[in-house]
Amino acid sequence: MNHTFKPLDLRVRRNRLGYIVFLIGYQVFSSTAAIAGYVQYLLKLDRKWK
Repeated sequence: MNHTFKPLDLRVRRNRLGYIVFLIGYQVFSSTAAIAGYVQYLLKLDRKWK
């Protein structure tokens, strides 16, 4: 990782709370979107990708 970040003068910060919140938030978002897609498929509704 250092060979990518060092030339750009970037640092990787350790933020455990932010990481946990991101994981939980992403899971909630992706699960909701997946369930909505399955419901649309099962009800044979017109699905939109945008």
